[in-house]
Amino acid sequence: MVAVLRSDVVRHRAVVVGTDSGGWESGCNKSVTPVHKQSWIEKLLEELSLHCGPVASTPLGVSEMHLHSFLANTRTFHTVGGGAARLTYQLLEEGADVRPIEGNMYTEAALLGDFVVDDIKVLVGSFPGLFGTELGDKLRSFCLRHGVPLAWGLGNSRPWPVEEKQLLDWLPLEPFEYWHGAGVRLLDSLRESFRLSGIGF
Repeated sequence: MVAVLRSDVVRHRAVVVGTDSGGWESGCNKSVTPVHKQSWIEKLLEELSLHCGPVASTPLGVSEMHLHSFLANTRTFHTVGGGAARLTYQLLEEGADVRPIEGNMYTEAALLGDFVVDDIKVLVGSFPGLFGTELGDKLRSFCLRHGVPLAWGLGNSRPWPVEEKQLLDWLPLEPFEYWHGAGVRLLDSLRESFRLSGIGF
């Protein structure tokens, strides 16, 4: 699930970092105990795949000035195909494709201060992973209760258990599995949540 925040929240209270902060903690921060105990081969692959060093002279990313955060991103992921040319293509080309592993190679807005429901512009849930499940019903109830619009991302249309079994698709530089970069989303019919949020119909 993804929370899309209001523009003013990001503008006033967020800094943009070059990678997923949780992924960096897991792959680069050796001072913490990992949640998942890795095998020796997983550790070796991670060390060969990620560049964990700092990017010299990179200013702090904010909403009006964050393109330089992509430099840190490409430095971190260039050995697994996340170089500047590939990222530029994905930013500029409407029909860009995405390898499964690239779904983890994103920049992140780190929100400063307390996060409240009013900060959310829309929640996006995975249609194949959540819709029709108990967890999906809880998500719909939350959105209705708090007046938050809900959209469903169609992704590659495969349920999570099926996706998780495709282990080879998640290898770095996997040459055969590609997803369309600009995934289709459907707005949920929770009309009351749209009315409360001010979006309306």
